[in-house]
Amino acid sequence: MGLARYRRNVSPCIECGFDWEASRERVVKDIGVIAQRLRTHVNRLVVQDERLAHVRPDAEVWSALEYVCHMRDVVSFYEERIVLVCSEHRPQLSTMDFGKLADDRRYQDDDLDAALAAVEIGARSTVEFLVALGETDWQRAGVGSGGGDRTVLVLARRLAHEGHHQVLDLDRGRDTLLDGERPALDGLG
Repeated sequence: MGLARYRRNVSPCIECGFDWEASRERVVKDIGVIAQRLRTHVNRLVVQDERLAHVRPDAEVWSALEYVCHMRDVVSFYEERIVLVCSEHRPQLSTMDFGKLADDRRYQDDDLDAALAAVEIGARSTVEFLVALGETDWQRAGVGSGGGDRTVLVLARRLAHEGHHQVLDLDRGRDTLLDGERPALDGLG
């Protein structure tokens, strides 16, 4: 996950089309449908065979299950950051090594339905929090690891972007799995 993914001066995102200048209303709407979009795209894969959710299309590409677990943790991460920025004056924001987190939490051993439910609950909670914010709350800022300001709007946009981008990644993985040779599914689920 490179920093180029977060360049706010590149609108829309070159890869997924996310509009970095999206309004608050658009961002809230996008966050609100993250779980639904993930579920729709995962279902397009597992309709073929449920075990495909556990298959990596390539050694360096996550399985659908791993992407869903990643989004569960991304939603939680950004919700915690947004709440922190709204409750403290210019807090220092920590970073997260999501690759290490995936290994530590053993995403491949997780339950797909439980992970999707957690994304839905987290996204709904985040939306409820954001909708309740006043005009000035959206401009409250924390200090990012590079020293720059991270406003609530920037954090919310980053979360919405992750939702867009992970759906793109899921589609790419599905296309690789379904267009190529059928993967060996022996020993899966």
